[in-house]
Amino acid sequence: MKLLFVLALGLSLLLGFSTEQLAAEDLAEDKQKKYYIGYGRLITNDVFGDGKDRWRTGSFSSSRIWGPKWLGQLPHEFTEVIEVRFLGEIIAPSDLSGKGGIDRPFVGHLGFGLHSHFQRKGLEYSVGVGSSVLGKQTGLDKFQSDFRKALNEKVASELVLSSQIGDQVLFGPLVEVAKTVPGDDEVHIRPFFEAYSTAETLARLGADIYFGNGFSNSLYIRDQVTGQRYRTIGASEEKFGFSIGGDIGHVSKSAFFDGAESTMLHRRLRFRTGLHWGQNSKQGFAGLTWLSKEFSGQPKGQILGSVRFILKF
Repeated sequence: MKLLFVLALGLSLLLGFSTEQLAAEDLAEDKQKKYYIGYGRLITNDVFGDGKDRWRTGSFSSSRIWGPKWLGQLPHEFTEVIEVRFLGEIIAPSDLSGKGGIDRPFVGHLGFGLHSHFQRKGLEYSVGVGSSVLGKQTGLDKFQSDFRKALNEKVASELVLSSQIGDQVLFGPLVEVAKTVPGDDEVHIRPFFEAYSTAETLARLGADIYFGNGFSNSLYIRDQVTGQRYRTIGASEEKFGFSIGGDIGHVSKSAFFDGAESTMLHRRLRFRTGLHWGQNSKQGFAGLTWLSKEFSGQPKGQILGSVRFILKF
């Protein structure tokens, strides 16, 4: 009887140890697996803002996220959550005919980035590398001309397009460090520092404040042009709220002004606000961003509008 008890106890311990070991191995293996866990996008255009159709005239940002199953917060390990980012941007002079002069060169800009998102000691990090493809090789000049012709709108003249920024491919690092400071259940303050060196070499310091529900347990990505943040991961819960934010930046170098007659201004200011809403399969965002002057011949800043809608049936 004692022998039977000892054998049973030994078998139980062995099975228990094996089960714990397998569970630990399964957890470790699950952490190593990468799933497609999120997607986000943002459309920005000055038609949605001041309607002047000039300078930072339009852009499209999108992000695809891979990582372990999302548990409502960033992991602690570098490369556990990976983002592949895309940016398409068109910058244009205020006069598309060029007859009154070209205040800033036409720019076609395609941006690609690979980022890792993680947290350490209460700080949230986004660290990666990016590339900027500039010039006629992007095909964005033709895309804009064809699109505007289809809408029966004025297109950029040959004079403007022939003086656009030349073909370039630039590479560099990107980093953002932030800290979310919860005020209460419906107020979150998020100061941040951002720096990158691709088409522009720039450093920024700023903050965003979120009012309302539905902002927790999600992953938001910052749009490079406006600073607006768009959601890529998070529960499809009911939410309603708004955000305000701003930042100050210093630009030490910009390929957007190569060969330009106008002088680039080194200081950049941005102020933004946005409305966030959603319930289950219907999500939306609409925001406005004010950008300060970027070059010496620019008489004033501009206002851009950004939108994002998700409708699942």
